[in-house]
Amino acid sequence: MTSGNANDWQNYGGRPLGFAPTLDHLLADELETSVQSQLDYEITTQTEDGSWKASWSYGDRENELAIARVEWAGYITL
Repeated sequence: MTSGNANDWQNYGGRPLGFAPTLDHLLADELETSVQSQLDYEITTQTEDGSWKASWSYGDRENELAIARVEWAGYITL
């Protein structure tokens, strides 16, 4: 379902807050430790300008990736 390991969050997949987004959520107690780990991770990966950057790559299409990272930073941050 989801991983509590921050190393897994660099790739595409479910993160704890996606499954327990509020304290009163059905899975909040079960995922409490993982949610706290993700919150710590989000704080440490936030950039100086307050945004978060995409963690994926486009293989050999680095020019497209540079453009997409700027565009996706807004979506990821919100």
